[in-house]
Amino acid sequence: MEIINIDDAKEGMTVLKEVLNEQGNVLLKEGATLTKPLIGRLKSLGISAVCVESAEKNDNPDDSSPQVPTELKELECKFSDVRGNEIMEELMAAVKEYMREKGGGNGIH
Repeated sequence: MEIINIDDAKEGMTVLKEVLNEQGNVLLKEGATLTKPLIGRLKSLGISAVCVESAEKNDNPDDSSPQVPTELKELECKFSDVRGNEIMEELMAAVKEYMREKGGGNGIH
């Protein structure tokens, strides 16, 4: 799962977190499949990012690129609606630190 810029959204991607407008109304439900018209509509409504199923699934154990823990991906998705809010960014940083200390987020930077 990953948060992507709406400009990088592709037809066929699966939404993993509800997309809400500023009033908290659901624009897209979890599990929805993106289409070109939906992506265009989200852009026109000012939605800048969506949480989608990762398009790149790396099944190669020999790949030396660092893997982001699932817990961090979930955290990023949960905080995607409040990006730019200083207090919420600090809260997310505190949660990451807690995860690091408890060992639930090995490799979180």
